[in-house]
Amino acid sequence: MSKAFLEDLNIKPDTFLEVGSGSQGEQTGQMLMQVEKQLTKEKPNLTLVEGDTNSSLAGALASSKLQIPVGHVEAGCRSFEFYMPEEINRKLIDHCAELLFAPTQTAYNNLRREGIANRAYIVGSTLTDICQKIAESTNIQKQKIMETLGLGEGGLYALATIHRRENIEDKEKLTQIMEALSSLPIRTIFPVHPHTSKKLGEFDLSKKLKRYEHLILSKPLSYSPFIYLLKHARLAITDSGGIQEEASILNTPCITTRSKTEWPETVKAGKNILTGPFKDRILRTANKIIFNENFYKKMRNRKSPFRGGAGAKIAEIVENFITTKQSKR
Repeated sequence: MSKAFLEDLNIKPDTFLEVGSGSQGEQTGQMLMQVEKQLTKEKPNLTLVEGDTNSSLAGALASSKLQIPVGHVEAGCRSFEFYMPEEINRKLIDHCAELLFAPTQTAYNNLRREGIANRAYIVGSTLTDICQKIAESTNIQKQKIMETLGLGEGGLYALATIHRRENIEDKEKLTQIMEALSSLPIRTIFPVHPHTSKKLGEFDLSKKLKRYEHLILSKPLSYSPFIYLLKHARLAITDSGGIQEEASILNTPCITTRSKTEWPETVKAGKNILTGPFKDRILRTANKIIFNENFYKKMRNRKSPFRGGAGAKIAEIVENFITTKQSKR
């Protein structure tokens, strides 16, 4: 999936570590070893890590152990669900980073409560600029995606993504979410994450989903077509932190199948509704967005809490940080 994303954005990494999937400990351990080797070889002035993944944690830990400064992009995001691997990663990264790039005031306030705001900056969302740029551009690939998925011009559809371990590794939760998607009154595009696909098979749900003509199952999509679909969807149904952010930026009403989110700003702004993994709540909220035009427009017209220009701000802060460090030697 990462390779498709890189190809889509024409990004060519100098090094790809090729660490695959595995248990939390196994995957993080492999990444830690590989990143440490690369850092020892390259000797960078600073390591930038993004978000809350195991690879971000490995990058931060390996760097701090080698006394290489760490900058954390999307610092301060908290769901306050301490059992979640992503929440553990966020906190550990923030507390070993020298530069904390908070996307919003809420994230900055979280860092302040933890006593580490002295090294934090409110920079905005790194997703905003690239997301808007891709959404506003047009190309044949994005125009063809509607035909490929059997979507007519101007037709209503929902876009769904489900991949969080808390949802897909629990049979009851995953079943309720899938039953909700199966019961929606409009076409529903569901790009299936490999881990989700595996669990759907284990829980004997795959065959059932294929019975519903309105539910369009697909392989994971490249970033540009996905953003195009997200922008034009009636609503998004997701458990992804990134898609909550992207839907808000693109003004697409969002339903999050979790009880808490690392982006409470989106809920407060009226761009996102938390339903938990409960069929009835998901359907009730989705139907309101689909059939109540005033409610739908209200969600679309609310102001997104995310601001652009983060990339340039981060680059400037990093450059000044490195220059200051070098001048003190």
